[in-house]
Amino acid sequence: MLAANGVPVSFLSVANEPDQPQDDTLGGCVWTAAGLDSYIGGYLGPGLSSAGLSSIKVMMAETSDWFNTDLVSTCLDDPTCSQYVSIAAGHDYGLGGVDGTNNGFCCATATVPPSSTNGKHVWQTETGGGFTVLANGDAWDPSIADALVWAHNIHDFLTISNVSGWEYWELIDACGGVTTNGCSGGPFNDGLTISTGGGQTPTSLTTSQRMYVMGNWSKFVRSGWVRIGATPNPAAGVFVTAFNQTSSGGFTIVAINNNSSDTAVTFSLSGFPTSPSSVTPWITSSTLSLAQQSNSPVTQGSFVYTLPGYSVTSFVGDIASISAPTPPTKLTSTVQ
Repeated sequence: MLAANGVPVSFLSVANEPDQPQDDTLGGCVWTAAGLDSYIGGYLGPGLSSAGLSSIKVMMAETSDWFNTDLVSTCLDDPTCSQYVSIAAGHDYGLGGVDGTNNGFCCATATVPPSSTNGKHVWQTETGGGFTVLANGDAWDPSIADALVWAHNIHDFLTISNVSGWEYWELIDACGGVTTNGCSGGPFNDGLTISTGGGQTPTSLTTSQRMYVMGNWSKFVRSGWVRIGATPNPAAGVFVTAFNQTSSGGFTIVAINNNSSDTAVTFSLSGFPTSPSSVTPWITSSTLSLAQQSNSPVTQGSFVYTLPGYSVTSFVGDIASISAPTPPTKLTSTVQ
């Protein structure tokens, strides 16, 4: 992974889902909050430091149910342990998420992390599945309806949980609903893509709209960017987040329209050092896959855009690339 300055950064997670050791096919270890505190503060942190590896960022505790099982606060409230931890992380598996059906593994409700995480980076480091469920598991669902569930989940983790990282598991569901070549079970819904050839060496892949919806953030909000203030719910069914890069003035506004009908929204840019002349929309919908649209003009610091029904739109602006005003012409001078 790269830091804001482009320098590679190493991370070390102490345990994967320490609250779910029975799910670890390699043999899980039962962790307690006290055990993590003792191990990180007494052994791992000092060991990394004495080996000259203190630049490695330690992450904990990656529980499966976000922070509903709190295995971080004992360490983070202990200065001896907390000094070695850079990232507080959790996974987003569970029921009762934004789809409202309590089905499948999508998703746990985004909540504010424990106060002990204040001053640390907070990441959501693993989630997957879907809200279309069959008797034998989560059904593959590449639809925009599924994608909007994930879009809303990203929005909530950004605005409620205030995460600076949101990660999905996994890129490819190689099984494709077959039980051969090491695969098992029915039409799983874990991947951003799914194998259409079957088996763990897919011959071709089918993409999902959830993949493109995630791109509405990941394509434009890059390392070193920060989330900036935005009205999170400016109209019924519309949800907005915004980001910028202070060094260049570039910015991105991501707007979700959960309404079935097109919805016109006015976006006012406030607090920018200068206003761009236009923004570039990129839309994911039932018919568009992160598709660039014609520029939308910005007039006196605001623009109006009609968000398509059931869509996610990224508005991309680059203040640094705005050309200087055209010098006036036909000027004359007189030397006296």
